[in-house]
Amino acid sequence: MLDDASIAHRTALADVLCTEFGFHDAQGRSQRAGCLKALRDLERAGHFELPVALTLGRSAGGPRGAAPVEAAQAVPAVVDDLRDLKLVRVVDVVQRGIWNELMIHEHPRGTGPLVGCQLRYLIGSAHGWLGVIGFGAAALKLTARDPWIGWSDAQWRSHLARIVGLNRVLIRPGVRCWPVLDARPGPRRRPCATCRSRSTPPCLSIGA
Repeated sequence: MLDDASIAHRTALADVLCTEFGFHDAQGRSQRAGCLKALRDLERAGHFELPVALTLGRSAGGPRGAAPVEAAQAVPAVVDDLRDLKLVRVVDVVQRGIWNELMIHEHPRGTGPLVGCQLRYLIGSAHGWLGVIGFGAAALKLTARDPWIGWSDAQWRSHLARIVGLNRVLIRPGVRCWPVLDARPGPRRRPCATCRSRSTPPCLSIGA
C-alpha cells in the first residue's frame, strides 16, 4: 500500500486500512484517528516511512470570530432570574467562531483540540453569551474508569461509543449566578441534542 501512487497522504492510507481490515466502531464509523496514531507509532519505531500529512489549509483551532465576544450585560446574581437561558448547539461557522473566541480569551486551556466525535455548545441568554461546553470522544482505555465500570473486553468494545468526554466547560468571569449549568432550560425530560444526534445515546459523561 505504501507504494501505491494513488494514496497521496497518510490520512488516505488510514482510510484504506480501515476499509481493508474493518477498523470501525460500534456505530460503523471509521477509526481513522486511532489508525493514524498506530501508523505514526510504527513510523517512529522505524518500520516504514509514511506519506506526507494531509494539510487542510486552516488554523488548527478552526474559525475565529470577527472580534472578541462582548461581555454579558446585567447578569443577575440569582440563576432563576436569568432571562431566555438556552443551550445552543454549534452548527455553523459563525457560532464556531464565537465558541473559539471565548475559549481562546477566557479559558486557561484554550480551544482544544477536542478528540474524535465532537459536540460544542454555547450557553446563551438575553444578557449575552454566558459560557461554552465542549464534548469529545472518550479515551479508548483508562485504568481508573474501566475497572470501576466493570467491563469485560467484549463489553468494552460494544459500549465505548456510549461514553462521552466532557472536555471543556467555561462560565465567563463576569457570570456569578451559580449554578448556571444546573439551570436546564425547557422540560426536564426533554432529550438533549447529544442524544438526538447519536444513533447510540450516551449513558455516561466523564469530565476531563
